[in-house]
Amino acid sequence: TAPSAVPSAGTLTVVSDALGSPQTATLNGVVGGGAARVFVSPEGNDANPCTSGAQCRTLQAGVNAAAVGGEVVLSGSGGYGNAAINKSLTVIAAKGTYAALSFTGIEDGLTIGAPNTVVVLRNVAINGSAGGTHGVRVLPTATGSVLHLENVTISNMAGSGLRVEAAASVFVLNSSFRSNLGPQAAVAVGAGGATLNVSRTRFEQGGSDGISISGGRLMLRQSMVTENVGHGVMVSGAIASAFALVENGPVARNLGDSVNVDGATAQAVVRRATLSGNLGAGLRVTAGQALADRTQMHGNRWGMVNSGGTITSMGNNPTAGNPDGNVGAITVVPRQ
Repeated sequence: TAPSAVPSAGTLTVVSDALGSPQTATLNGVVGGGAARVFVSPEGNDANPCTSGAQCRTLQAGVNAAAVGGEVVLSGSGGYGNAAINKSLTVIAAKGTYAALSFTGIEDGLTIGAPNTVVVLRNVAINGSAGGTHGVRVLPTATGSVLHLENVTISNMAGSGLRVEAAASVFVLNSSFRSNLGPQAAVAVGAGGATLNVSRTRFEQGGSDGISISGGRLMLRQSMVTENVGHGVMVSGAIASAFALVENGPVARNLGDSVNVDGATAQAVVRRATLSGNLGAGLRVTAGQALADRTQMHGNRWGMVNSGGTITSMGNNPTAGNPDGNVGAITVVPRQ
């Protein structure tokens, strides 16, 4: 897990709880003109200095008052507005409080805009029921940044719950994306060099695909993608080459396919997963490549459909209980 305070400059290696793999960022900025820890409260006032005894009111005021690498503590239940973060920072609320980024209009809940920063958001809700486009947005200018979302709930956004538009590394742990009903995917990654590492997280009841990868890499483990209007996981490579690993979790009851691969530079690996109850296929490849290994596919209209790419099955993927069976060429390779 990323530390609560990080150095002001230089190189930092962050180890993710989800994968245990190191991620390196060269930090921007020099500490100065801010406090290592600031406090924000629904009873505060933005004219205050953001200390524990004189707290600010909005998250943006806390962000502005904090030093590079500092902490913003949300100290009570309530709404804190939205914020733009352009430096390394941790935003944290105590467990048991309902600390929400809530706002009106077309703003995004949280934007990450500076390159080479490390941002942590922990124990926070982002609710777009009163307005708002994207829950968290990593802007194209945030190249090389690292973002951690830990125990975060993002719901009711008109756009995406999470949108990644830069070659950044994003780690999502113990979180929920729910009822983000816009025409865009609940989580959208669309930049060459972007990575999205997800563990123990739910993506449900979205207005389009659950997760869309049009460029970059997705590592999805021990997570659920369910009841989305489109596909559960869409891998297109429309912007840059795209890869998705779906492992140890259900992708179920979506109105499209469970996993859909459609792009010459798109690839997917489905391992020890359950692809069930979708109105389309468990696994469909229109262009690109997919490999299935020890994955259950049942209760879909089709099991596996290859209509123009390559599907390789390790020969241990049960596909009984799909009324229209498998379609197209499936290359079966015995697992060693």
